[in-house]
Amino acid sequence: MYGKNCGLDEVLMSWGHDEYMYRVLKNHKTCTLPSEALYMIRFHSFYPWHKGGDYYHLCSHKDLKMLDWIREFNKFD
Repeated sequence: MYGKNCGLDEVLMSWGHDEYMYRVLKNHKTCTLPSEALYMIRFHSFYPWHKGGDYYHLCSHKDLKMLDWIREFNKFD
């Protein structure tokens, strides 16, 4: 269904609090968070990826670049 390295932002996932908050902030005109912060909010509960080591074949360069930030952010979740 997905091509190799398509990027996690192209993968259909069920909605949870992460996606909801990401979309609220992304679509709010006065949000000043950088794109990296929005990314961390969106994917911080995708544990099979950042804890389990799954789905790497779908990761884009951006996803792999953000992985350490996701893990750091998760310490405070």
